[in-house]
Amino acid sequence: ERNVVSVGIDMAIPYVSGGVSGRTVTLIILNDNGTPDDLSDDWGAYKVTDLPIPPTGIAGVTGPTDILQWVTYDIEVPAASASLPEGWSWFSRGYARRSGPWGRLMRDVDHVGFILGDPAPRYPLLQWDVAMDNPRITTIQVQ
Repeated sequence: ERNVVSVGIDMAIPYVSGGVSGRTVTLIILNDNGTPDDLSDDWGAYKVTDLPIPPTGIAGVTGPTDILQWVTYDIEVPAASASLPEGWSWFSRGYARRSGPWGRLMRDVDHVGFILGDPAPRYPLLQWDVAMDNPRITTIQVQ
């Protein structure tokens, strides 16, 4: 109903405890099935982008020439699509299975998040210090 066309944030990574080269930003959109305290039945969709995560570091912390660099991300969300858009994948937590079509998800989004990498493979456990600013949902007016 709101004619969403994209979701975005500004992000910086002051510190990460290991190598993260090659990782990209992923947008994830979830429905909690009306049970916000039970993560096991959450379902939704995600899009792995080709947008690289921000470079890490703050001057004087990780190296003498490092600076904190803010990067702006705006990721298209084809909310009016009749089915799961190209480049998107279904997601479910625990033993839950997807609980509806794309249209239902777009009518009842409970959580929007950003993942620093593709959620499908396993990554080594790292410590992250991530900064986020200016979260936004972009809509268009339909005449």
